[in-house]
Amino acid sequence: MAINEALDNFGKKVKSVASNARDEAVKLAKKTQLKIDLKNEEANLAVVFEDLGKAYYELVKKNKNDDEINKIVARADEIKEKIKVIEKKIADISND
Repeated sequence: MAINEALDNFGKKVKSVASNARDEAVKLAKKTQLKIDLKNEEANLAVVFEDLGKAYYELVKKNKNDDEINKIVARADEIKEKIKVIEKKIADISND
């Protein structure tokens, strides 16, 4: 009877360890995907900043204000907000 009880306890511990390992793997996968999303949004922001620089150059060259710059700035602000959300999700996962 002691052997059966010991085997049952061992089995429960193995299940617990496997469950924890699975949970950590899921957490790591989510965190990795979020980091990929973050890098993608940072790349998008770099493109927007490049567009902004080009638009500003053209604006200065023409010496007038342009709604195109306001649109690009708005896009940059949207992407920056997405980056903040993704960074918070990564921090939340890291704190679990």
